Amino acid sequence: MDPTSGHDPESEGNRDDGGDNEVHVLSTDDRFRFRGQEFTDAIEALRETHSELAPAASELDSLLTIWDGTIAASKRLTEEDKERLRPVFGDVPAGGLAAHDLVDRLSDAVEDTEWGLDMVYNFVMRVFRPKREPIFHNAILISVVAAFEAHLSKLAEEYYRAAPDALHKVPREAAKEFSLRELQELGSIADAVEMAIEQRVTALMFGSLGDWKKFFADRLNIDLSDLIGNWAAVQEVFERRHCLVHNEAKASRRYVRAFPSTELQEPLDVDAEYVEQTLETLELLGVLVHAKVWAKFADHKQQVVDALESRGFTSLKEGRWQFSSNIYQAWQALPLTESEQRMAKVNLWISDKGINGVESIRAEVDAWDVSGSSEVYQFAKLCLLEDLDAAFDALPTMISRDHVAGKELATWPLLAPLRQDARIKQYADIMKDYLSEEAYSTADYLDEGVDPGEATTEE
Repeated sequence: MDPTSGHDPESEGNRDDGGDNEVHVLSTDDRFRFRGQEFTDAIEALRETHSELAPAASELDSLLTIWDGTIAASKRLTEEDKERLRPVFGDVPAGGLAAHDLVDRLSDAVEDTEWGLDMVYNFVMRVFRPKREPIFHNAILISVVAAFEAHLSKLAEEYYRAAPDALHKVPREAAKEFSLRELQELGSIADAVEMAIEQRVTALMFGSLGDWKKFFADRLNIDLSDLIGNWAAVQEVFERRHCLVHNEAKASRRYVRAFPSTELQEPLDVDAEYVEQTLETLELLGVLVHAKVWAKFADHKQQVVDALESRGFTSLKEGRWQFSSNIYQAWQALPLTESEQRMAKVNLWISDKGINGVESIRAEVDAWDVSGSSEVYQFAKLCLLEDLDAAFDALPTMISRDHVAGKELATWPLLAPLRQDARIKQYADIMKDYLSEEAYSTADYLDEGVDPGEATTEE
């Protein structure tokens, strides 16, 4: 199957059609890899939607949009009418005008016309209508929390599939799960197991963030609050989401009890910055809990190591310095090889430099002894410290010995300082060749309908 196609892996997992058709059975590692990609895709879709549409949502509340709507709702204006309306927007102070001042100006300009009263009414209704921009940001926030909860639910499902004995750990009053009729209708033990998993996870979905925290702590010995720097911020997001959905985006008594500095019924609409920060926070927590759960059941733990590093490196290339720093700090807690430990150190320095500048890492990198290490790390040290003359002197050797090629020159965050120097133009052909190969490879992939899931499935 294609893990990027949106198919649910449990529908492919243990199927045996008894025929001659080849059937792929996803391994535990395949399933967890799919879950991770599924979550990343969902968050990225929300991030892109928010980024692209936020300006349009803001524009809906602009005075120009309100005025255009007012004109459209009024009769067709003559040139004489337009001249009458010019003073409304003339001599506007540098600081702008309050809405009631604009209404007064408009009323004065059209008071002796037959159509003026309707125009003023339409304008007032548009000026004082509920703002559209908060509706958009609130909706995205609700979707972000929903995507995160769905991710936790999928991880819970995979936990029960990987450790089916855990299904027996239920309260005594819930021990009788299926009637004889239900078992007959289900048709197989496998179907009964899937229904039991669904019931467990559904119960969690109707619970609170605290219930999720307890589930991961009790069942998997994972403390969600240990995975994130500011657990209180996660709690606040969930409580705010509850108010957005159930209390007209105003602070409820429950919210005020949790955050006493807030007044009862205080507006809790969110803005673009709040949504962006929530995307960052919940994506990080989702990625880290995914890696923790996967590591407990992985057939090949190196796949967990590789997947988490890939996520960190992608965020590094995107310039998401704090996110990549958090990922690589978590990565260091996994069983890494010596080479991987050095890679983590270098990429953490790149992240820290992106956040605070090169001087923030200079002392540590200067003290880094690479005298007995591969020339790759000696070159990395030059790039980290932005010793560009020495780095460009070493670059031809790095290329001739296949340590650096077009891909690295074009994409490595480590080499970003070199790409900003005019001397990089000497290597433009190498980078161009790489980018051309990538373009052709992508085109072939799309034309041939390659199934990226085939490489990660087992018969």
